[in-house]
Amino acid sequence: MANGYLCLMSQALEFWSFVDSSWADDKNNRRSFKPYYLFANNATFSWRATLLQIIALNTTEPELMVLASCCCDVIWVRKLAPKLGFLQLKPTNDYEDSTGCIFFANNMHLRGHDGCSKHIVLRICFILKLIQD
Repeated sequence: MANGYLCLMSQALEFWSFVDSSWADDKNNRRSFKPYYLFANNATFSWRATLLQIIALNTTEPELMVLASCCCDVIWVRKLAPKLGFLQLKPTNDYEDSTGCIFFANNMHLRGHDGCSKHIVLRICFILKLIQD
């Protein structure tokens, strides 16, 4: 402790996240459940578990929406960590179990297809940009 402040040594801190969702599990309105968890060196430090605001028409749609929300939190945490003295030496791994979500996020397969909702395409563009960076 120096001058009443706790001095932190610069340490490496590895972040990762686990993303999953349900599909139309709420029996009253058929909205999907949206949970994700953020970890720092294998300790959960942040999580969110809410219902999506829209009704998803397939299983991949809520997974993409949850992944995009989680990525927003990961970006914020990665910007905050160095200010607190924690180095970011590795990219953040986001663990996703939906093969459809992983495929669309990596390949941007929905671009230009008729009938796709703009909000889903925008989420895929956002995730694809993060993967490329």
